[in-house]
Amino acid sequence: IAREREMTITGRYKHDQLTLSSAFKLSNLKKKKKRDMNIRLTNQIKLSSF
Repeated sequence: IAREREMTITGRYKHDQLTLSSAFKLSNLKKKKKRDMNIRLTNQIKLSSF
């Protein structure tokens, strides 16, 4: 029984790690998209100000 509990704990831990890392990747992707948009906007502003 103790071994089974250990397995479920490690399984749950691994699952949590996976969800955390995927959520982290998702937020990083959103940040990157936002940054790309900002870069694009500043480039447009630079172009239009000429």
